Amino acid sequence: MKPVARILLIEDNRGDARLIVEALAEASREPAAELQFESDCVERFELGLEALDSKDYSAVLLDLSLPDAHGVEMLSRIHKRSSSISVVVLTGLNDQAVATDALRAGAQDYLIKGQADGHLIARALRYAIERKRSEDALARLGWLAGVGETALALQHEINNPLGALLMNAELLAETLLSEEHAELLNGIVTSARRIGEVVKRVSQLEDPRAVEYIKGKRMVDLSVRE
Repeated sequence: MKPVARILLIEDNRGDARLIVEALAEASREPAAELQFESDCVERFELGLEALDSKDYSAVLLDLSLPDAHGVEMLSRIHKRSSSISVVVLTGLNDQAVATDALRAGAQDYLIKGQADGHLIARALRYAIERKRSEDALARLGWLAGVGETALALQHEINNPLGALLMNAELLAETLLSEEHAELLNGIVTSARRIGEVVKRVSQLEDPRAVEYIKGKRMVDLSVRE
């Protein structure tokens, strides 16, 4: 079964939109097609942003001239909603400069209206999705390198005073303490050891298991489990 790529088409011209949706459907039916395209279409940019909040899309086909928005600033607004999504812009024959600006602003590719058949649209979308995934993977590698450098600094800056704290706590535990004070000291030692375990986890972090906790934002689980 072919992988499914859900496409959000933001296009106010109903005729153009219908042709694009039909072209993608036809391209999906080809025996050699690598992706099965499923398309949603909206006619306004704000409706497109709402759609991005409600569904997960593989790519956006974006008309750069819409009734409620115009130009490359739309790209930054899309990427604020979904930083990992690929965007292919649709332009007219006289919009080459705008298309170039769109590429600089983060679009993966551009298509000229009326000159792109189903195969060309499908190929542009497939390449755009693959390029975006590659870019995100490279960015992730850079992030991991930064994590490694930070982890080394954390390990040094935290472990030294933490070791001294634990040593002094152990010495204090050898003295005569009331039951209440002994319990408080035990809590301090337990918390200090948990901090040490978290620092150890960070220092060994090579492939963090990041999980999404807010749309478009990810976090690494460093919790210490008993």
